[in-house]
Amino acid sequence: MIGQNKQALFLLTLFSEIYLCVLLFSGCKKNEMSKPTFTLPEVKTVEIFQIGRLFKCRGHVLSDSSSPIIEKGICYDTLPLPTVNSFKNFSDIDFNLNDKDNPHYFTIKLKGLKDETTYYARAYALTKDGISYGDVLKFKTEPLSKLMVGDALNGGKVGYILKPGDKGYIEGELHGIIVADSDVDGRYIWGGYYYDYLGAGKLNTEIHSNSGGQKQNAASVCNDLELNYYTDWYLPCSKEFELVLANWEVIGNFQDGCYWSSTHTVYSGNPFAEPEYGYCFRLQINFSHYEQYSWLGDDNKFIVRPIRYF
Repeated sequence: MIGQNKQALFLLTLFSEIYLCVLLFSGCKKNEMSKPTFTLPEVKTVEIFQIGRLFKCRGHVLSDSSSPIIEKGICYDTLPLPTVNSFKNFSDIDFNLNDKDNPHYFTIKLKGLKDETTYYARAYALTKDGISYGDVLKFKTEPLSKLMVGDALNGGKVGYILKPGDKGYIEGELHGIIVADSDVDGRYIWGGYYYDYLGAGKLNTEIHSNSGGQKQNAASVCNDLELNYYTDWYLPCSKEFELVLANWEVIGNFQDGCYWSSTHTVYSGNPFAEPEYGYCFRLQINFSHYEQYSWLGDDNKFIVRPIRYF
């Protein structure tokens, strides 16, 4: 009886060891078979930046993948871990001058956002083998009650809001630049003076318009303008125009080409001595880029965009 029990125990132990070996072997084969034979791209969510009520997110593909990237973009949601099944944008890639020589970076406009809402966003890259995500960044949209650049106000669009340290800033009050909704019809030669600071566009425009100089120039057409029941429009000085152009996307209705400012160069000490020229800004919409020129002749006919203050 004891011998039979020993034999039964031996057989049970043997079968158990055989079964365990089978399991171990199967597990090894399974793990070997499930080991991925591809690599996914590494993605980074670089930053979120804001212009008025417009938000953009910048992503970066840090490493290559074994398969080509089919789609890259930004996904965002009110939930803390957005996926491509949430809101996403991959087609509306915005040109970023800083990334023009590096195609691994991409900047995307985030659309369909609700006011005064917290969102979470992250970059992603999709291949046939799977999808990679970057870290999640958090941002919050502004309430409608808060005045922002790009908002409609007093005959135009808010182009710039004065900040502490700006000339004309008053603590506890809201002041800034209003930009006409669109350019003045036609093209005009330069007009203005040599002042260049916040508020100088008005002075440049008035000095030139009251000097009895040639009519139908960039300054006089702004000085004579009546638009949306307002008559205090003027040609922005170089400083004012530069501040406005930083927000051109949310102001809208700009076009490719050169825009006059009311500021003249004063390298020689005389703003009208040759070869002094008016400052103009060449805007390239498709490249989200502008350059300032100070060497184009005053007789060139360029675009005019009036501004006023609130």
